[in-house]
Parts: sequence; structure tokens; C-alpha cells
Amino acid sequence: MKKLGLATLVLFLVSTASAASVGTNPGFQDFGEIRKGETRVANVYVTTTGYDSPFAVRPVAGESLSSTYLDSQDSPFSPAEYSGEDITEWIRFDQNAFRVTPANTTEYIIGDGVTVNYAGRIKFYIEVPRDAEPGYHAGMINVNPQLTNSGTGFGASTRGQSMYTFVFRVPGNVEKSIDVVDARGIRTGEDRARIDIRVANRGTVTTSIRGSNIDVYNRQTMSKVDDLPIGYHKLAPGQSKIISRNLRSNSIEEGSYQVNGSIEYIGGSSFVSQQTFSLADTIQDNPPEASSFGPSDTEGDSGSPMWLLGLFVVMVSVIMYAMEFELFSIILVGGGLGIVGFIVFTGIPNWTLLILLTSTLGILMYG
Repeated sequence: MKKLGLATLVLFLVSTASAASVGTNPGFQDFGEIRKGETRVANVYVTTTGYDSPFAVRPVAGESLSSTYLDSQDSPFSPAEYSGEDITEWIRFDQNAFRVTPANTTEYIIGDGVTVNYAGRIKFYIEVPRDAEPGYHAGMINVNPQLTNSGTGFGASTRGQSMYTFVFRVPGNVEKSIDVVDARGIRTGEDRARIDIRVANRGTVTTSIRGSNIDVYNRQTMSKVDDLPIGYHKLAPGQSKIISRNLRSNSIEEGSYQVNGSIEYIGGSSFVSQQTFSLADTIQDNPPEASSFGPSDTEGDSGSPMWLLGLFVVMVSVIMYAMEFELFSIILVGGGLGIVGFIVFTGIPNWTLLILLTSTLGILMYG
């Protein structure tokens, strides 16, 4: 008898809790295209089950949704055209609270002949600024019901069912490009080093790196030393960020290194090739802060002084011409210096430089 009474109580609680809910219909909406500087008026229709007494909702705009979530919705959404720009400031409500009356519903056709009996309506505005990024933008509104004990059911059962999501597209060309633009190494121990990598967003929309591994190679032996996890980072257009990782290996020798691999981000990836750095044999007791490694809020450059190389080649050519060298010799030496300098300032293996120098000397000596 006790078991029967307990089972009846549990069944009552489960059925009552499951019957009580506050939600929205539809739960997801695609607004299509909204232009820069345009304001779109929209409504969230609140539905209830298991509540009799009126209550209030205090909607708040949630954080922008990721493309992974939206890809599961019924939307022509393309992750390659997704902008991770924060749009919470674009959402405005004309009042702080809205009244919901479960006992007095209104019939409304939301599209395709689907009829909704809603107990409350939240009016909001999407105000797209004139400097908005192009591409798809996704948002979320938490209906945030203010429930009391006067209604039937249990208020705790409604909180997770009161989310409304939406998506729209701002016209414009979407380009995604996240690149590693510089790298440096600082020895912190016999078998330890800190690697600072500067990544830059050269695209037109805010983009999130969603985890990548970059391999570190010894340029002399071309052997892999270790891999560096990048982690999750969000960058606005034109922004660069310094990512620091600790390298630990028994084969950290003095010399030149390079990083290879790929950066994976929402909507694409970029190949990382031949960004070089050097490691000294001296251990730094007080290594510099990562923030000292070039600019952290602009796109930046890889730091290779290619313009100095060009100036040097021109100066050598002018001096050879003044000393009445033959034109063939001037072109040969100038071109050779230019190629050698290019190899030094990029990540092309050192054996290529050795072959080129040997060939150039052979031509100069033996014609």
C-alpha cells in the first residue's frame, strides 16, 4: 500500500511539472535581410501550459549565438558568412515588463496556416547600426518569466523553455581570414621555452578561432619539436592578438625554428607556413611580457624588412655599375642577393640557400 501511494505521488509530481511550461511560438525566426541603418519591428509570442493566473515577463537579450547552433535550425544559414559581432546592444524593448494572461489567449496565424494561441506578446526592435558587419547575425531573447506560487505547476520547470532565437543577414561581402603574422621564442629553461604567436583577423567580419594545433619545427634538421594548441579566441576585423604557449621538449636547441599547421575558425581555415623565430642558448630569468610582442590591437605585419633588402640590392647594383662591372655581372649579383635575402627572411630551408650560394659563386668564378 505504501508503494502504491509513493508511486501515485511521484506520478502526480512528474505529470504536474511536465504540464507546466512557458515558451514561445515560433521558437526560432529568420528575418531575412536587414540593411545597415534599418530598424525591424518584431514580436515574440508567449505561450503557456498549466498556468491560470497572470504573470509578467522581463525579456533580456542574450549573447550572440554561434554558427554551430544556428546550423541546426531551419534557416538558409551559411557558417562561412557568419559574423560573430555582438548584437546585444542592437536589441531594444519598448518596455521592461510585459503581461501574460494564460486564461485570456489570442489567436494568431504565424505563417503557413499555423495558428498560435498566445497569452502574451513581447514587442522588440532590431536596430542595425550603419557600421554593422556584413553577413549573418544571430541573437537570442530570454523571455524571463516572473512566476509566483499563485499559478499551478512548478516555476522551476519553465526556465529552460523560455528562449527565443532569431537570425538575419546584413548585406555586404563577407571575407574570413585569420593568419599567423609573427612568432617569437623565449627560452625559459634547459628544456622549456615560451612561444608567442601573433594572429590577425584580415577579414571583414568578427571571427572565432575554434581550436587548432600548430607544429613547431627545427629549421636545421626539419624535425618536429612539439605542437602548440591555440584554443578559442574571437577577433574583430583588423584586430590582432598575441597567443602564448609553453613549449617543453628535450630537443630545444639553440637555433632557428618555424611554425607550420592550420588555424581552424568558424566558416573556414587558413594554412600557417614558414613563420620563423629563433631561440638563444641563454635562459631568461625575467622574460618579457607577451604584450611587449608588437601591436595587439591592429592587424600588423610579419615584420620581415623586405624593403631594406630591396634598398640593399639597389645600392650594390649602383656601386658595381660605378666600378664599370659588366651588365651581366650586375644582374647576376643583384638577383642572387635578392633571392638569398628572400630565403633568409622567409622560412625556406637553409639547404636551399647553400645550393643557391654555391651555384652563384660557380657562375661568377667560371663564367
